[in-house]
Amino acid sequence: MVLDAVEGIVKKTTYDRLEFVIVADDTTPDDVIADLRMTLGDRLSLVPWSREFSFSEKMNLGVVASRGEYLLFLNDDVDLISPDWVQAMLSLAQLPRAGTVGAMLYFDDDTVQHAGHAYSWSDVTHVGLHSDRGAEGPNGAFLVEREVDGNTAACMMIKRDRFFEAGGFSPILPGNFNDVDLCMKMNALGYVSYWTPRAELYHFESATRDPRVSAYEVDRTWGRWGNEFGRCGFWPTDPHVRYRKGN
Repeated sequence: MVLDAVEGIVKKTTYDRLEFVIVADDTTPDDVIADLRMTLGDRLSLVPWSREFSFSEKMNLGVVASRGEYLLFLNDDVDLISPDWVQAMLSLAQLPRAGTVGAMLYFDDDTVQHAGHAYSWSDVTHVGLHSDRGAEGPNGAFLVEREVDGNTAACMMIKRDRFFEAGGFSPILPGNFNDVDLCMKMNALGYVSYWTPRAELYHFESATRDPRVSAYEVDRTWGRWGNEFGRCGFWPTDPHVRYRKGN
């Protein structure tokens, strides 16, 4: 899937000042690595990974190997829709108080997977989950760039120095809630998370990793941020409500 994702970005993206840092498991087939080198040439930085899966540590390692002023974290199970997605996210990432910037992500059935994060005392979830593609959302919220509680790291942009200021992704959360933790650290530093509908991608969620959530990750996340989740509130209504077109 990483090759499909990269080829889609290369063919469709209208922003060309990109470097590609790929943290590749040692089980990645040789022909995939060869195709990546052929597709990306000197824009590719390949970082080997031979340890047990940890999204947080892999992303942190990728950042160290990168050179860009802005970081764009991207899962390998995505397919690009919007050619100008980088410009849309970058325009928000350059705002004075910008923390993380997120995109509109869809499941392969054309329903919404992510229109920002919503955090509350009892739950953290994706705004607009399973709403129809094209739905306006409450007060047109799915149609406009806006502040959100946080964003998924499946497609997230952040300024490099602010990533380091926040301490990066927490290794104690290897599989889940690492993006929530990062967004909450950014919030604690006084930065704001933004989301844009102008960057659209399909996200075949958890297609290349175990989707199960570990109890210890829940305990660690709520142990660290449970008292703060209730102070969030950019999302005005129950984030689980599904919004159909025109509603």
